[in-house]
Amino acid sequence: RLGEISIITCGSNLSKNKAVNGEYRVFGGGKSSYTHNNYNNEGYNTIISRVGSNEMEIVNEKFYLTDNGFAIKSNKNTNLSQYLSYVLKYLFVKIISLGNGSTQKVISKTNLSKFNIPIPKSPEKNQYWVDKISAPFNEKNDKQKLLENLEQLHYRVEALQKKYPHWLLLRKYS
Repeated sequence: RLGEISIITCGSNLSKNKAVNGEYRVFGGGKSSYTHNNYNNEGYNTIISRVGSNEMEIVNEKFYLTDNGFAIKSNKNTNLSQYLSYVLKYLFVKIISLGNGSTQKVISKTNLSKFNIPIPKSPEKNQYWVDKISAPFNEKNDKQKLLENLEQLHYRVEALQKKYPHWLLLRKYS
């Protein structure tokens, strides 16, 4: 069970208008959309929104977690935290189904704690599965970063074309 092998924490209330802009990303009911000058969690964590948009993020940093999310990390070691993150990502549809409610599904800490997770018996097997499961996620993240870099390059070229239209035209034919 997830509650037996991990530490599951719920954050504290912090609305966007009460946050003081700072260096720490704020997570809760979805992706991080603002920052705060203080943090209430750190390290390798899987963040799951417990209400609202049903998002999941894997982070390894200091961050602020609102009461709209859960942070999950191994109560043993970082390798197991990585394994948990990838398994939870893989089983995310099942985790979302733990939610109750008619208009907005809310995932309770009790239900999340009871969620069964397959755990390898040895550290070697754990590392094997971390490497195997993380490969597609890492590949996706690498491709996403490449795409973001290409978009930035495209915007820079467009800006240069506007600023120096004749120079780029001459370079094309020389």
